Amino acid sequence: MMAVFYHKCTNASFDKMIMPDKATAPRYVVQKGTAATLDFAAVTAQASRILKKFDIQLPGLKRQLFKGCAICMAMGITKSFFRI
Repeated sequence: MMAVFYHKCTNASFDKMIMPDKATAPRYVVQKGTAATLDFAAVTAQASRILKKFDIQLPGLKRQLFKGCAICMAMGITKSFFRI
């Protein structure tokens, strides 16, 4: 299983300071990266800890988030999604 995340979405000419829904130019997804992947891992780890208190109301979510975190951490550490 591979879990990598893309860094940002932008257009070729960079919009001025406008809200994303007002941008009309074609958008492009830019390079998957270690930072975005590890950011997601950190957020899912924190969510897993917070949701531990709600295991009765949300059964299995804590475990699913933690599993996602572990997969992202492994990908981020090995950097196996980059060509070196």
